Amino acid sequence: YHLNYYSIPLLYHKLNPIRMTTISVGDLLHSDPGTKKVFKVDLPVFKDDEVTIQQGQEVEVEVYKIDEGVSASLLPQAIKGKSRCNTCLKDFDLDIDLYLGEKQYYLKMPDSITEDEEFNWIDKKSLEIDVTELLREGEFLNLPPVLKCSEECKGICSSCGEELNKGDCECEKSDSDTIKPFANLKEMMGEDEN
Repeated sequence: YHLNYYSIPLLYHKLNPIRMTTISVGDLLHSDPGTKKVFKVDLPVFKDDEVTIQQGQEVEVEVYKIDEGVSASLLPQAIKGKSRCNTCLKDFDLDIDLYLGEKQYYLKMPDSITEDEEFNWIDKKSLEIDVTELLREGEFLNLPPVLKCSEECKGICSSCGEELNKGDCECEKSDSDTIKPFANLKEMMGEDEN
């Protein structure tokens, strides 16, 4: 199989088959700036190492006319996913609140955008926009910084691996006053000064 510049995107799509989510914006393109319309779209199933988004969900995307194209943004809403707790390592259901995410789409490159800036195209034949990347960014930018099954999760013991949510383990507890990782630092600093 011979690979060239044009076959790489096709090969990538075969290896990572994420269905594009598109919205038809032909009516909005012929309306006055500021005209808005809300679309319900099927949420593509995204998966990474820590989170899987559940299938069969719809999300609302608000699209409004701007001077040289349209702007699409996610409306505040919740979606469902699954993850693994960072502290106890058990799988749990995750609610993700979407509220961040906006992209602009253009038929031609506007004068206000430099060639270095990234921008999105409106398909000239179908007058559709691809909101797949907007949805993906909205999902992953709104994930909590620490994925925990609950705020009360105690995790697992670092010595024996026992789940501390079920009860205390038999490991000897160390007093935080006796653990002084920088105790010798003062002595070491004193030796360097001499």
